[in-house]
Amino acid sequence: MGTLVLMAKIGASFARRGGSIKSHRSAPILIEDFRYAEDQPAVQAFRQKLIAEGLLPAKHDDYHALLRFLRARKYDIDKAKAMWESMLQWRREYGADTIEKVRLQAACLVSGQGIPLLALNP
Repeated sequence: MGTLVLMAKIGASFARRGGSIKSHRSAPILIEDFRYAEDQPAVQAFRQKLIAEGLLPAKHDDYHALLRFLRARKYDIDKAKAMWESMLQWRREYGADTIEKVRLQAACLVSGQGIPLLALNP
């Protein structure tokens, strides 16, 4: 099992009238790549069907993404395949795969009233 490391980059402190808002730096969060044994045969069969029909681009070949589609259609591979084709069509129509990746800095803040805030700085 692999381990995914998610790193949140937190920006510098922000100031506001009447006081300051502190930002907090977060440490890496480790998430185990957990898979249920009973899901694996269904995901593998779905993956093989998509590969056979040329519907699985390398960048979308992700176990958990395939599992989400299967679960959404109660493990019916034909219905999940139709949903997958619709997703690929939508991504082509709207150019979702051509959007540039942008690095954002985020600061997790708390207002003076205790309201959690998230500030993004591109």
